[in-house]
Amino acid sequence: MKIMEKGGDDMILVTGGTAQGKREFVERDLIGELAGERTGGMAGRTAGGRAVIWVDGAAAEPDCFLSAPFCHNLQAFVRRIVSGEIAVDLVELAELMQKARPDRVIVTDEIGGGIVPTDPLERTWREETGRVCCRLAAAAGQVWRVNCGLGQRIK
Repeated sequence: MKIMEKGGDDMILVTGGTAQGKREFVERDLIGELAGERTGGMAGRTAGGRAVIWVDGAAAEPDCFLSAPFCHNLQAFVRRIVSGEIAVDLVELAELMQKARPDRVIVTDEIGGGIVPTDPLERTWREETGRVCCRLAAAAGQVWRVNCGLGQRIK
């Protein structure tokens, strides 16, 4: 299924482990054939007439990340909130993102597996990221899990 089907008005959440090809999966399989040469910022590529420019949660200004059509590193954005670097209400984050851009694609790493960290900040970050992802998944029209570049639709 391509992102631009049905008018492109549904939010899509894509999750999976680090370096599993999540953004590439979105570009290749959800958006379909993209025009243009690949550049570092994905400039020049299009999806249904929209430029595909990935906004990185690790560095983006909050307003930019909250309203961008293609976001990645949601878990890094949540880390910035938990650490106090940026001021965004975590309880309202999913709703803010959905209202600002209901047709967006959000890509995040799964960070909840493995040993529970002893550091309280690390635990809080993992827990809050999971809560935000649950709220986003509930609001999303599609949820995908990507492993080895292959996506499995779970909603």
